[in-house]
Amino acid sequence: MDHKARIVAAEEMLQGTLSNEERAGLLERMGLWYREMGDLHESNRVLEQSLSLVPNNYYALKVLRSTLIRIGDRDAMLKAMGELVRLDPHNPTVFDECMAFTSGGPVTKSDVLSILDGLSEDYPDDDLVQANCDFYSGRVLIETDPASAKEHLIAAEQAFRRLFPPEHQVFAVIQSGLAKLSEYKS
Repeated sequence: MDHKARIVAAEEMLQGTLSNEERAGLLERMGLWYREMGDLHESNRVLEQSLSLVPNNYYALKVLRSTLIRIGDRDAMLKAMGELVRLDPHNPTVFDECMAFTSGGPVTKSDVLSILDGLSEDYPDDDLVQANCDFYSGRVLIETDPASAKEHLIAAEQAFRRLFPPEHQVFAVIQSGLAKLSEYKS
């Protein structure tokens, strides 16, 4: 896809008087367009510019993830993952997006566990953050360390029971994970 005309128009708009949010939005779209055209380094550059203006721009971080996976810059990916989970550590979507970094490129499940451990340490008194960290750690470990996965999932379930009503969908997911673990033991 050729987005050169869109990029030129966006660059002209950036010369005008815009708020930081408007600038960040234009840069974010430019990052997507550059990525779609295969210019990954330019995509990375403008997305970083966008995030310097509005650091908590979820969509820019999401577009940056795809760009960084294609570039293969592990350090930049780890930095973006850490920022992503801190946007809203109560929201499972940011954890799902963080986990998506392992879908390609050099980021490993061990890297995800390190990020989750760091987040857990940063929010020691926040029960929901602790539950989310345990839940996602359990999901990461399910195939490689079933015993640790079970510990994390049980801890998550106990914490979520204090926070959510019994019919919350997280309990079905946890039970599914625990059932999967029992299959590994068989």
